[in-house]
Amino acid sequence: MHPNKVKTICVDFDGTIVDNSNGYQGCGVFGDILPGAKEALVSLFCNNWRVIIWTSREEIDLVEKYLRNNGIQFSFIEHKTRSDIYIDDRAMNFNGAWEGVLDEILDFKPWCDKKEEK
Repeated sequence: MHPNKVKTICVDFDGTIVDNSNGYQGCGVFGDILPGAKEALVSLFCNNWRVIIWTSREEIDLVEKYLRNNGIQFSFIEHKTRSDIYIDDRAMNFNGAWEGVLDEILDFKPWCDKKEEK
């Protein structure tokens, strides 16, 4: 990456920055910050990444307050945006071919469900 090129990364809020193991608990109710999330976002920010927090939550003002109160660095919050890379606890990588994708979809489990199987 060119040293002056700012790249954009979208990071999901629930399940990627905060623990969402118990599912949606209501407006303004957030899980604990996941281990390493704060440090990873600071590192990205310091390495010239525009960090966009994206969420399906309607209470963006409360999400922003929660992040700021917990020292999480970010550029802004969006519901959805175009990005160079997305990080999400419920995402799959598309490798350019649909062959095998359906099996991956049917077998997909978010990290928190895999953790409970161990």
